[in-house]
Amino acid sequence: MSVELPVVGELSYTLVVELAIAGLLALGVIVILSTRSLLKMLLGVEVLFNAALLYLVLVGTLLPMLSSIYAIFAVALASAEVIVAVSIAVLYYRAVGHVEARGPVEEIRE
Repeated sequence: MSVELPVVGELSYTLVVELAIAGLLALGVIVILSTRSLLKMLLGVEVLFNAALLYLVLVGTLLPMLSSIYAIFAVALASAEVIVAVSIAVLYYRAVGHVEARGPVEEIRE
């Protein structure tokens, strides 16, 4: 069963979504690599995760029978990921007293 997707100007719907996914992936990687704050890194990981969820939505539009399964899977994964990441950040803050990511050399110097 094939679904006819709308066309945006000269670009197809899937190409526009794929470009958005690529942009989100690049943004997430840039945020993770450019900061030392664990909370900002967590936001970068969230952006990467949302890009993956957007890809699942794209696949769901191409295969409509699986879209409801993908939606439930995406909500469950997003909830679990946020809970685990925030709890790790809180535990790290309690143990160390800050939420800055430091390299092994910087920790040895202190």
